[in-house]
Amino acid sequence: MGICAVTLLGSTSFYTVITKNAEALVALGVSDPARIGGLSTIASIGVPLGTFLYWILARLPIPWLLFVDFALIGLGFSVMGRAADPTAYMWGSFINQVGCGLVLPSLLVWATRGLAFNIRGRGTGMWSAAFAIGQFLSGMIITALSKPLGGLLPTLSAMGGLNLAAAATAVGAGLILRGNATRTKRVEYL
Repeated sequence: MGICAVTLLGSTSFYTVITKNAEALVALGVSDPARIGGLSTIASIGVPLGTFLYWILARLPIPWLLFVDFALIGLGFSVMGRAADPTAYMWGSFINQVGCGLVLPSLLVWATRGLAFNIRGRGTGMWSAAFAIGQFLSGMIITALSKPLGGLLPTLSAMGGLNLAAAATAVGAGLILRGNATRTKRVEYL
């Protein structure tokens, strides 16, 4: 269930850019649909690039992978939320999408890695459901937060902070797990 909760954050973050990019670019003064599409296309190249980077980083322990994933997502959101022009926004969106391309395989591997073969399908189904729920809720959550936070761009900044907090939590979990593993090895040798 913990993995599913983290997956909700990853999925909501992933689909925020997909559902809100055009609206954010309009808020930054872009009115030409072709330019909106072009800037969104450049940003979306980050997803397959992030997935490719996963192949390079896949040997890292899950907490460190999640740190990289959520740090990139959070940094991207922070840049997007503070962007003064469409080009800066696009670069923030690109960074965000690289992190989103990394987070999908990281979360799926984390969800299935320790599962026995006879329940792997059920575990994958639970993970897929959590991802789909995050996808469904993404637009509604961002829209609901935009009014009290003062608009879409401040909401993207808040999402940046939330994802950076998730990255810090992943580092903390990684350090705790590594410390526990070290203590366990010492006890075994005694």
